Amino acid sequence: LFISSIKIIILKLDNANLLADASPSFFKEGFFILKIETDQGLTGFGEPSTYGDKLENCINFVKNYLIDRIINKNISQVWRDLDAFRTDESLVSKGGQTSVIAALSHAILDIFGKERDTPIWRMFNSNNQKKQCFKQKVYASGGMYFDDQPIERLLDEVHEIKSKGYLAWKFRPPIPRNMSHNDRILKPPKININILSKIIPKIRDAVGEKFDLMIDFGCRLQDRDEIEHFLHLCDDYKFYFVEEPVVRNLESYKKLHKMNRCRIACGEHLFSHHEISEWVKNENFNIFQPDVNLIGFQNVKIVKKSKKYNKSIILHNWANGISNYANFHFASLIEDVDYVEKSTIPNPLREDLLNEELNFDQGIITLPNKAGLGITLNKEILD
Repeated sequence: LFISSIKIIILKLDNANLLADASPSFFKEGFFILKIETDQGLTGFGEPSTYGDKLENCINFVKNYLIDRIINKNISQVWRDLDAFRTDESLVSKGGQTSVIAALSHAILDIFGKERDTPIWRMFNSNNQKKQCFKQKVYASGGMYFDDQPIERLLDEVHEIKSKGYLAWKFRPPIPRNMSHNDRILKPPKININILSKIIPKIRDAVGEKFDLMIDFGCRLQDRDEIEHFLHLCDDYKFYFVEEPVVRNLESYKKLHKMNRCRIACGEHLFSHHEISEWVKNENFNIFQPDVNLIGFQNVKIVKKSKKYNKSIILHNWANGISNYANFHFASLIEDVDYVEKSTIPNPLREDLLNEELNFDQGIITLPNKAGLGITLNKEILD
């Protein structure tokens, strides 16, 4: 089985379809899909992380480096060589290269599954061999508004989320307009402590004690008093986890040691074996959040290894249709994944891109017994 072609499909929302509310930066900036074809007519799809590098740089990495190294090559050999595909960072950053390789891993396993007429979730896990489907707990991920909008909208949203059968929900402190995701990571904007502190008890009252709540601070807590205040507040109201309370470096997380009263989640930005190994040894966070659109299927062993350091696994899953399915398959390979994130922000690039719709019921996603990723692309969207 040899790779005969690799194609890039670029997608983004036009201005008419952009949301009035806060939304992921890639809605406007765009993203792309890898389409891999073989000499035997099999096709596989993959989706890289939108946060690895700029869209243009990632596309150039495919065109100017990757194509020459995989076209007319045995697909099994390409799979074995995935982590060796690296080039000068003047073309694209390590994060960009890794996200493209991750997408290639999605496409290759999609093809392997179709060749064997079996879903990815069954291919590598002996415990799944006799199952007809794979089930995974999910949490709803939304609660994203601008800081000039009423924060009470969070209450309206969580009522709606619960009414749809979700048993867990993650929200975010309101964000400034005209700041992209990368802008907020590089220069975290301040949080209105008073407003957020008042809404947290109301959210807990709205959903009751048995509903799991999470909050993603987006690295925005900036001094010791602020960190202690929110960690204690979230502990008092029994939050399932607090995500990325501080900036993304090990020293910042080490300083959480004496303040930490609730479970801390982080790791969506990690992709290299060295980085992951260093971070998971840190005792000051509890939940590792990898994403298969950055880390790739080929690195499942390094993710599973994090459990040796008493880390729970909850998958980051914030992108579009193909990445969404890939992460649920990834969860099946890891095993014992507490939750997989499921974005509930309206996204045509997720809902309308595929002909299939994820089977959701009472907080559980069920993957069917369909070969590979189990997806087909909507030709109307591609046109």
